[in-house]
Amino acid sequence: MLQDFPQFALLPLELRRDIWNFAVAGWSQDIHFSLSNPRQAWEDVPFDCRKHIFATELAIPPLLYTCHDSRAAALEHYSLGFSAEAKNAWSWRANHFADPEFGDCPYDEGLQEVGKRTYWAPESDVVVLEHGEEPYACDGTSICNSMPYRRHEYRLDERLKYMAVTMDVWNGGTGSILLDVPGLQVLFVLVDRKPFFPFLGSTAEKNLDTLQSLKQESCRIIERQMTEAVRSDSALFHIKRDRDATVFVEVVLVESLDELLERVGQRRKDAHVRKANNSVIM
Repeated sequence: MLQDFPQFALLPLELRRDIWNFAVAGWSQDIHFSLSNPRQAWEDVPFDCRKHIFATELAIPPLLYTCHDSRAAALEHYSLGFSAEAKNAWSWRANHFADPEFGDCPYDEGLQEVGKRTYWAPESDVVVLEHGEEPYACDGTSICNSMPYRRHEYRLDERLKYMAVTMDVWNGGTGSILLDVPGLQVLFVLVDRKPFFPFLGSTAEKNLDTLQSLKQESCRIIERQMTEAVRSDSALFHIKRDRDATVFVEVVLVESLDELLERVGQRRKDAHVRKANNSVIM
């Protein structure tokens, strides 16, 4: 595979810009946030005080600093600022917590600061939630610990369409965290291995095509069950649902981040084809 192309700078400017635009449009990135592990919450005092989403400094998309032309193309594609609002300050907090001894949650402040510095593409990027080791514990003066039995709600950017969780997050649930993701369309679940139910086929000798079809059907069965669990609010992984919402969340199983980004790219291509076909019909 070609790793270097020194003649690129000799190409006409219009062609170089087209190449950069093509590269930006075909790029998807995974944005990683950490989620409190609810199993560890039982070890804390108070036992239910772990209820955070947190993040370290996120990577900057490489096309933003490759060269001047790539940055110009990338800035037309990426948006600066990922909104992550922590809704742990309830409407009556101003009166109830007027005492200055109660402070804001440092995790929430850190998450919002990271979000402000994040370049991302809402149409193609995926937010990945995974359990992480919290770097420090909030003390008793933090607003998040003042009522340990109250759900800690996060409202993620309404432009976010794709989110992924690891299987341990799906199985362990969100604990005292309620996620409000109003624009979410697809929830990917990262698994070590996709399910396979050989009893779906006949007892006759199976060829490779038949086995592949059985694997795909096995995966669809589990995906439908998980999708229904999310929509009916019976999953441990809680997503706030708007009763008037017209977009329903779909669950898709993937085995790696590469497959995840490939599936997102394919969905974007399919959407582009449908849009082009509709334009022709009209």
